[in-house]
Amino acid sequence: MRYFLISLLTSLLVFTACGKKSVSSEVTTSSTSARTSDAYDGDVFPSIMPSSVMSDAAESVGAASTTISIMPVPSEEPVIMPIPPEPREMQSGILTAADIDDNLNLTYFQKYVNKLLQSTGESTFPFMRTKDRVKLTIEGANRRGMNRVRVKIGNFTGYTNSQGVLYIFPTVDKIPTQTTIEINGKSKPINLSSKKEFTIAFGTNQELPKSLDLMFVVDTTGSMGDEMRYLTKEFDAIVSNVEKKHPNVDIRFGLTLYRDKGDDYIVRDFDFTADKNKMKKQLEKQSANGGGDYPEAMDEGIEKALEASWKAKDGVRMIFVVADAPPHDEKIKQMVPIIEKARAMGIHIYPLGASGVAEKAEYLMRHLALFTQGRYLWLTDDSGVGNSHEEPKVSCYQVTRLDQLISRVIQSELSGKRIEADKASIIRTVGQYDQGLCQ
Repeated sequence: MRYFLISLLTSLLVFTACGKKSVSSEVTTSSTSARTSDAYDGDVFPSIMPSSVMSDAAESVGAASTTISIMPVPSEEPVIMPIPPEPREMQSGILTAADIDDNLNLTYFQKYVNKLLQSTGESTFPFMRTKDRVKLTIEGANRRGMNRVRVKIGNFTGYTNSQGVLYIFPTVDKIPTQTTIEINGKSKPINLSSKKEFTIAFGTNQELPKSLDLMFVVDTTGSMGDEMRYLTKEFDAIVSNVEKKHPNVDIRFGLTLYRDKGDDYIVRDFDFTADKNKMKKQLEKQSANGGGDYPEAMDEGIEKALEASWKAKDGVRMIFVVADAPPHDEKIKQMVPIIEKARAMGIHIYPLGASGVAEKAEYLMRHLALFTQGRYLWLTDDSGVGNSHEEPKVSCYQVTRLDQLISRVIQSELSGKRIEADKASIIRTVGQYDQGLCQ
C-alpha cells in the first residue's frame, strides 16, 4: 500500500511539471527509519514517504516549489487472533457412561461370546458355559424378592440379590441337574434341567438392605489419569445422592489400587471405612503412573479387594472395577476362580470400562459382571473427556452422566427394583431399549 502511494504521488508531480506549474519539494514526512520499522501511533501511519525521495522526484522534472498536502492513511485492520478456550474445569457431572445387564440379555451375550471366540480363535479367553443358566427367585409374603437369602444347591452356595434373584450356572458351579436345594436349613429335591426358572415363596415379608459395603478397585497406571481425577470429583455427588435416597442405610467405603509388575506398587489397599471424607481424601492423594505395557494386574487388584473386611451380612456388597486393560495373558484364566470366590461371598461386581478398553478387557469385564449379578458399565465419548472410548458389542443402551448411572445402580441394589433414568437425563439411546432389555 505504501509503495502504491509513493508511485501515485510521483505521478502527480510529473503531471504538474508537464503543465509548467510551480512545484515545491517541501513535503512533510517522517524519517526513513520510522518507515522501515512499521511503527504507528493510534489508527494512522505517521510516515508515508521519506522527504529525500520526494525531493529527488521534483528535481528530476525541474519542478518549481509548491506544497502538497498528504492525508493520513488509515492502517489495515489488525488481525484478531481467536482466544483459545479455557480448559474445562474439573468437576462432577461431566463424564458420560452407559451400561448393559447381560443377565437380562443372555441370548445377545451368548451370540457375542460365540462370535468373538470363533473369529479370534483366542485360546487365552476362558469359556464359561451360560446356556444351562437357571434363574431362582425367592419371594416374601408380600410377593417381593427376599434380599441376601443364603441358598445351597449341591456343593454351590450363593446369595440372592435385593430382588430375590440368584442365577445358577450348573456347569460352571459344578452342580448336578438332579440335586437338593437348601434354604434356611430346609432342603428339598430339585431338577435343574426341568425348567429355566424357579420361584420359591417365603412366609415372611421382604426387608430392604440396611447396609452397603462399597469397594472401588481402580487401575492407577498412566493411561488412567483423566478417569482418576474425575472419579474423585464424582465421588461426592454419588454418595450424596445415595444418602439422600436411602438415609437409613449404613455405608462403608473401601479402596484398592493396582498397577503392574515393575511399578512402585502392584496393589495398594485401604480397608473399609464409614467415613466418606476419609475415603475422599484417600482418592485425592492417588495419581496415575507406570504401566509400561497394555495388560495390568487386574487379577491381583480384585483378589486383594475380596480379602477386605466385608461385613454387610444382611445388606449389599458391591465392587466397582475401574479399568482400561485386561490382566496379562497367562493370568486371564485365573480370573475364573476369582469370579467363583466373589459369587460365593455374594459380592456383585460392576466393571467400568475406561478409554482404551479392547476385546480382551471387554470380554473379561462382562463375564465378571454377568456371573456376579452386576452390570458392565463403560465411559462414552459424549463428554469429550479423555481419549476415545470404544463402545462394546451390545444391542442397546442409554447414555447418561456417569454419576447418575452409578447412583441408579446402587439405588437398584438397595431398593429391590431396577431404577431407570428419567427422560431428562438421557443423552442418547442406541437400539430398542426397554427397562434394560434389548428388543
